[in-house]
Amino acid sequence: MEEFTSSPWTLAPVSEICGEKESINPENTPDKSFKYVDISSVCNKTFQIVEPKIILGRDAPSRARKKIRYNDVLLATTRPYLKAITKVSEDFDEQICSTGFCVLRPTEKIDPDWLFYLAISDEFMRQITPKMRGTNYPAVTDKDVLAAKIPIPSISEQRRLVIRIKDCMEQIEEIIYLHKVNIISVSDIKLSLALGEHRGDRDWVEVGELVDWIKETETVSESETYDFVGTKSFGKGLFHSATRTAQDFKYPNLRRLRHRDFIYPKLMAWEGAFGMVPKEFDGFVVSPEFVVFRTKDGIVCPEVLDTYFRSPICLKDVRNASTGSNKRRRRINPQAFLKLKMPVPPHDVQEQLKKVYEFEAKAAESWKDLPETLEKIRQSILKKAFAGEL
Repeated sequence: MEEFTSSPWTLAPVSEICGEKESINPENTPDKSFKYVDISSVCNKTFQIVEPKIILGRDAPSRARKKIRYNDVLLATTRPYLKAITKVSEDFDEQICSTGFCVLRPTEKIDPDWLFYLAISDEFMRQITPKMRGTNYPAVTDKDVLAAKIPIPSISEQRRLVIRIKDCMEQIEEIIYLHKVNIISVSDIKLSLALGEHRGDRDWVEVGELVDWIKETETVSESETYDFVGTKSFGKGLFHSATRTAQDFKYPNLRRLRHRDFIYPKLMAWEGAFGMVPKEFDGFVVSPEFVVFRTKDGIVCPEVLDTYFRSPICLKDVRNASTGSNKRRRRINPQAFLKLKMPVPPHDVQEQLKKVYEFEAKAAESWKDLPETLEKIRQSILKKAFAGEL
């Protein structure tokens, strides 16, 4: 597929501007350690190597066969549309990557950053994804990647445009950073309202005095479709886990959720898998393995439970109350949970906390399309650069 049609420069195959790859067998140096980069090591949002593995030559996997150098561009050939792509930093000079990457080594004809920005562009990806083969693990070959055509302006023009691209990308990164800061700030405000400045600022009351344990279930209907909810560990809240019919599971009964119910799975609660049901999950269901509570009127609002039990502060008590010899299979039964103590802020502070939750929900709705919007802006910047218009 022809791409970069708006480019004023000559298009050349990647193979013409990249050097030869280097093969290596780390088993030949069994006592030497190296940094190994596989596809899971590359973040497709930041395009950085985030989780390399330190491996001895004798323990090297069979796919650890490509030597990488500073400024190489690595592009994962399995599911290339996921864009596990990175430019090798000095920290990984002369290390090893998986054969699951196509290693693009820039020559004097191309600036490494220009090559990297081309590789992450949609125009480049549209040339190689139609060549994917396979069903379970669709992939392209190195030859497919090297055959893709890219615009090659003069080196001086490449470097000028790279500076402009970086300036624009830095502004996008600033937006992402400020968004993360805002999320953290809201979390800090919620925790300060629930806990106060000092432990003695709040009454600590057993959970059993504050909530009703909802034990009712409903019989599964053969004709109904059910939306299931799951909980993420480490206080990361709830998510829509699946939409299923009765033929897809074996539970004879399910628990129907209401907005602001507080839930946890018996199996993973020790890892902070708690959460309050948001409005968009009202009427969804969970399996009988989940425990459901509703707060008693006039004592505490569910937002207090949600804030406290999703914070790391409660984890020690939760883990102590969990039972089981297998660490990963430990459970907390409802009776033990109800004996735990939690802070209860004054009612006026609880009202403030509820308003913070309302603000957070509105903000999340406003910003839900942020990643997609920023990616469109990123691709627009690249398209202009490759057309010589930046």
